[in-house]
Amino acid sequence: KRNRSRDASDMHSCATRATRSIGAGIRPKVGRNAPKKQVARAVVQEKKGSTMVEFSPFVNSTPVRLAALAGVCAWAWRPETGIVQTQAGSMVHLTAFSVWLGTVVWTTFVAGITMFKNLPRQTFGKLQSKLFPKYFGLSAGMLVIMLATMVGSAGGTWPKAANTLAFSLACTMLNIVVLEPKATEIMFEKYEVENKEGMGMEEKENRLKAMGKKFGKWHGMSSLSNLCALCGAVAHAWYLAAKLTVA
Repeated sequence: KRNRSRDASDMHSCATRATRSIGAGIRPKVGRNAPKKQVARAVVQEKKGSTMVEFSPFVNSTPVRLAALAGVCAWAWRPETGIVQTQAGSMVHLTAFSVWLGTVVWTTFVAGITMFKNLPRQTFGKLQSKLFPKYFGLSAGMLVIMLATMVGSAGGTWPKAANTLAFSLACTMLNIVVLEPKATEIMFEKYEVENKEGMGMEEKENRLKAMGKKFGKWHGMSSLSNLCALCGAVAHAWYLAAKLTVA
C-alpha cells in the first residue's frame, strides 16, 4: 500500500510539474495578470493541441488511409454479399471516374483560383509547379483505369463511348509531356529575371514583356488542353447517367 501511495504521489507530482511547465509557457500569451480560470482554460487547450499534433500525423499518414480503404473493400467483397463480385468492374470504373472528375473540378475552379488570390505570385507559381505533375499524373492514371475497365466489360472490344476517355487521356498526356513542363520552364526563367539585380530597368522590362507573352502562349495551351479533358469528363458523366437509375 505504501508503494502504491508513493507511486501515486510521484505521478501526481509529475503531472503537476508538467502542468506548471505548460502554464509558464502560457502566461506570456494570456498576460501576466490574467485570472487563474483563463490560464487554466489556456492550459487545457494547449494540452489538447499537443495531443492533436501527436495524433494527426498518424491518422493522416498514407498507410493508414490505404488500410482504411482496403478494409472497406474487403468488407464489401465478403462472400455472403454475392453482389459486388459481379459488379467489381463497374465499381472500379465509377470510383476512378469520381476521383478524376472531382480532382479536375477542384483544381480548376477552387484550389487554383483560391491560391492565386491569396498567395504571392512567385510562391503561387512555385507551388503549382509541384502540384501540376501530380494532378495530371493522377488524372492520367484514373483515365487508364477507366479505359481498361470499359474495354474489359465489353469483352475486349473497343466501345464507342471509350473514344471520349481516349480524347481526355490524350489531352492530359499532352500536358504531362509537353505543355506543362514548357510553361513551368518559362515561368522560372521569368522569375529569375525578375529577381536578378544589376540589370538595367529598360532591359529587364523588355525581357519580362517577351517572356510574359511566351509564357501566356504555353500556359494558354495548357489550360485549353485541361478544359478539353474536363469537357470529356462531362460527356462521360452524361453517358454514365444514361446507364444508372437513381431509386
